[in-house]
Amino acid sequence: MAKMRANRSVGDLQGTVGGLVYVHRADGTVVVRRAAERKADFSEAQEAQQSLFAQGQLFVRRLKADPAQYQPYQQAARVSRKRACDLAISDALCPPVIHDIDLAQYNGQAGGVIRVEAVDNFAVDSVRLSLSLLAGALVEEGLAVLDVRAARWIYVTQATLAPGTVVVLQVTALDRPGNAATKTLQHVLTAA
Repeated sequence: MAKMRANRSVGDLQGTVGGLVYVHRADGTVVVRRAAERKADFSEAQEAQQSLFAQGQLFVRRLKADPAQYQPYQQAARVSRKRACDLAISDALCPPVIHDIDLAQYNGQAGGVIRVEAVDNFAVDSVRLSLSLLAGALVEEGLAVLDVRAARWIYVTQATLAPGTVVVLQVTALDRPGNAATKTLQHVLTAA
């Protein structure tokens, strides 16, 4: 693999030219390598990944049309010395993950606190919680608020339920591209 610095004789080559691939790096260098030759058809998994990548590229195009939405990726790119479009595609391909739902301060009383640890490779945009009875009746739902110091999403309950009630808690985390992660659990309420 050869590296080259931009010069006038080559111009600003990009992509594949004459069996060689020119790759521009964030530090201004250009890497030149021989183009790979495809020996077999793409597998179903490879075609599915290519489809996801194409969706990521569409997401980047939509972001570039709205500079305010693209700006956080550009700021992160300056810090990490990566390209903003690569960060945005990575964000579009990776949904958030809900690691923990802390119910230690929730016993069915109004004002109970539910803490959620949800992470994403770029940022979690919102976390929505819903509390239902085991039979399916919705008790309450709403958005959690991010506690930056604790790096947790906080939801304060509004409804009061009797001890011994089984509630079904559904937590959904969304990231900027709209990827969602959902976690559902049942919890038996105990007396305070």
